[in-house]
Amino acid sequence: MLSFFFSGAYINLYGQSQTGKIFPSWSQGILDIHHINSGKGESVFIIMPDGTTMLVDAGATTRPKPRVTDQKPDASRTPGEWISRYILYMMSDLPSKVLDYILLTHFDGDHIGDYYHEAKTSKSGTFKLTGITEVGEHIPFKKLVDRGWPDYNFPAPMENDKMKNYRQFLKWHMEKNNTVVERFIAGQNSQFVLLNNRDRYPGFEIQNIAVNGHVWTGVGTNERNHFPALEDLKT
Repeated sequence: MLSFFFSGAYINLYGQSQTGKIFPSWSQGILDIHHINSGKGESVFIIMPDGTTMLVDAGATTRPKPRVTDQKPDASRTPGEWISRYILYMMSDLPSKVLDYILLTHFDGDHIGDYYHEAKTSKSGTFKLTGITEVGEHIPFKKLVDRGWPDYNFPAPMENDKMKNYRQFLKWHMEKNNTVVERFIAGQNSQFVLLNNRDRYPGFEIQNIAVNGHVWTGVGTNERNHFPALEDLKT
């Protein structure tokens, strides 16, 4: 799990105050935060004040009810397809239909998508489409950040089918699309920056707070590890 926050932003609350109305297009200077409810996991689409875009998670869990709700808006498409369609619609007035950043908070199926054999296969034939891998099939993206890159072994090796599929997805995009993949760094405020007109919004920043037990101290980019060394733990 990881955490971050925005500062120096004017958040668009229009959608909350105008229930039942069509959500307005993004406009310069506004921070739009869209919580996308597919019924099968978490997904947040963000348009920053200069039009830089970010997706946080794209869940597609296969858990049965009652731990999850019915799929929304319906089951005619997969969660990854619904998320992609929503994002592309909200990006319709942006000059670029590309996700500048993808941030994955952790690797549960309701945040990145569960693996299942019946899922569609990517056009490349190298990975299954579920959750984030399906969104990445429909929408180009430049940079992906998660808590495990590059070894995915904290606090223990992640070697199930879901993670193998996810890592194959990363490998393909890095090789074919020059996608940048990084590990989230606690304390940093430069891992996610405005890309289109940064000078116009000097007070805007995204501050990384915590990841894998490392927590920002609140001073500069300093962080402190709150977890004991794994080799010191007894089972």
